[in-house]
Amino acid sequence: MGLIKKPNSARELAFNVLYKVEKQKAYANVLLEAAFVRTELSVRDRALTTELVYGVLRNRSWLDWVIKRCSNRHWEQISHPVKYILRLGIYQLLKLDRVSAYAAVDEAVKLARSCGEAKATGFVNALLRRVSRQAADVIDIPRKPLADYLANQYSHPKWLVERWLKRWGETETEALTKANNRQLPLTVRLNSLKASWEQLTQALTAQGFYFKANGSVAEALQIENAKQLAALPVYQNGWLEIEGLASMLAVQLLDPQPGESILDAASGRGVNTGHIAQLMGNRGQILALDNSPHKLKQLQRNCRRLGVDIVHSAAQDASRPLGFKEAYFDRILLDAPCSALGVIARYPECRWHRQAGDVTRLSKLQGDILKQAARYLKPGGVLVYSVCSFETEENEGVIQPFLQSNKDFVLDDLSPFLPADLKTHMNEDGCLRLLPHKWVGDGFFMARLLRKKSAH
Repeated sequence: MGLIKKPNSARELAFNVLYKVEKQKAYANVLLEAAFVRTELSVRDRALTTELVYGVLRNRSWLDWVIKRCSNRHWEQISHPVKYILRLGIYQLLKLDRVSAYAAVDEAVKLARSCGEAKATGFVNALLRRVSRQAADVIDIPRKPLADYLANQYSHPKWLVERWLKRWGETETEALTKANNRQLPLTVRLNSLKASWEQLTQALTAQGFYFKANGSVAEALQIENAKQLAALPVYQNGWLEIEGLASMLAVQLLDPQPGESILDAASGRGVNTGHIAQLMGNRGQILALDNSPHKLKQLQRNCRRLGVDIVHSAAQDASRPLGFKEAYFDRILLDAPCSALGVIARYPECRWHRQAGDVTRLSKLQGDILKQAARYLKPGGVLVYSVCSFETEENEGVIQPFLQSNKDFVLDDLSPFLPADLKTHMNEDGCLRLLPHKWVGDGFFMARLLRKKSAH
């Protein structure tokens, strides 16, 4: 019982993806991309699959509340496959107007048979019909206790809601959890190595896309209807990169210059790396490090697509000595591995993958990587520390101990590199903390560090 071997409908494919997200702690976008390669679903059914997957992930606790309220079985008596069948069915009944109640119930029953849960078909049918009849009554969640209300209403783990309530208070936490369930607009970055603004905007217009410039980052465009963008020539030919605004800002703060030597200490698949090379005019050298050879292969493919040829890569754990000359690089970007609690709106599964102890564990790793990376920065050089998290342990909890132990480093003023609307997000130390409910992008923390030219 569990996975459907050969899914041939949007709902079966959505079921498989959701099941793998939980069991394998995988990311939905990666699973969907791989699944669509192997399927012959229509464009419309692919869109429905994507809507179902992200809709269930964003509303999981709320859906579970409805199940518990309408079920005549204890939660522990319901198998994992059946829980996902019910989540999918209830999401369609209560959130998707374009799906009829009959279709939602009937497809859920079929799904139970397909995944080996035929004995549960009667239970699935009865519960979903009850939800359909009592829709107005089953979604009224009491506001007290407050942590339970916010966890269920906006579908966040209770430990995370309690953490934010303690730090931010009721109003801010409710705004934050609510913002995490919105769908962020897709942002792309013009690759000026390959195209001009005029060429890019004309190509997007010709493909029927609606877009507007974003004032926070000079090269950014916000696209409203960006379905299948990565499959089009405008992407394949390297005219643009799909990238979040906050990620672009980190490179903007680094301010790389042509001819410099730069270390991208945790490069991933190279989204930041390509941006650095672009601002350098593809002149100089960049070393990209990541401990995943697979991601580095993606990085090299991405660099070729973007017309970048100054990047060298190495599969290495950046928390360990790097094995080459210290004080070598002019600038270092450390977009450190983190809890990713700032990108829940973009990757809703993050909230379900994390545990309370992860924040502390990851902050130690971040401190270790920062300590190692700093050894390779020239006197007078710049290091930008960036994480897609606004948790204190991963922000000031990393930067302040580092500064106390490394007196040759100081925090630099970010103001010259930020537009006016983002300067209000700087904290008292001069670091940038972006909160999802207070701007249009992901939650991030960034600090720009300078290494003194001399001890005097």
